[in-house]
Amino acid sequence: PPALAPAAGHVGASRVLQMWNFPRAWVDPELLEGKVTNLLSKFGKLAGRPRIDWHASGVVVTALFLDANEALTAKNTLDKVDNRTEEEKKAGQNRLATGSERFTVQMVPETTYYAPAAERVGEPVAEPDFTRPIKVYVDDLQLSDSVPCVNDREIFLRNIPLEDYTEDQLREWLDDFGRVERVVFLRTPAGELVNKGYVRFATHQEAMGLVAAFPQVADDEGNVKGSWSLSERLEQGEEGQLRADVLGTLLARLPVLQEHLQSEVRLVSGGGAIHF
Repeated sequence: PPALAPAAGHVGASRVLQMWNFPRAWVDPELLEGKVTNLLSKFGKLAGRPRIDWHASGVVVTALFLDANEALTAKNTLDKVDNRTEEEKKAGQNRLATGSERFTVQMVPETTYYAPAAERVGEPVAEPDFTRPIKVYVDDLQLSDSVPCVNDREIFLRNIPLEDYTEDQLREWLDDFGRVERVVFLRTPAGELVNKGYVRFATHQEAMGLVAAFPQVADDEGNVKGSWSLSERLEQGEEGQLRADVLGTLLARLPVLQEHLQSEVRLVSGGGAIHF
């Protein structure tokens, strides 16, 4: 298989990134903007103040860079980096960080960013398109880190270098690990590929080979990473490793969530990944 690694200096189509999962000490309305601005400014000049959206489930920051290459560098450098302080790491007995203890950063279409005109610097930015649905994949919210069972056959891949290889080349590469039943490359609402995806093998043993080749290593941020698919485990229901009908519970709660958000929230299962 090819030696997969992102190409240095690749210029993405967007100058906008979103990030969440911040250090606890940062999550303060008086501190967060300054902390995030200082962090992102190390990679390049921002075209305005970051937009901060406070939700019941957490905080999401959307930032616009003047240069798309600098935005992509920030994303590739910060995504999945441990956000804990040294004291928090020691208190946790130096265990590996969980999903919420790592920055999550992704590139998004430029229409995602908006700010008052007086706060914008440089080129004007189009207003957001609220008619497009927003997809949130469960494996983006929480990576599965428990011991696998024989029913696990699907892998969630991150840092896939789609800028270096075609989809057909990546599918051929995955075939080297075993019989692939399905591959799903994730896309933005605008249809643009992102560097994540799901691959399901015919057997657990074949899937194990891919996970072993690309493990989740905290200090190896540039290479492809593979983790067991939480999406698949949720679909397995009470017969799976989780021993619970999580999807049924989520479906029962959807009307409450729709009423709370005043939005048509949907839960989509099947086709390779569970998403909202």
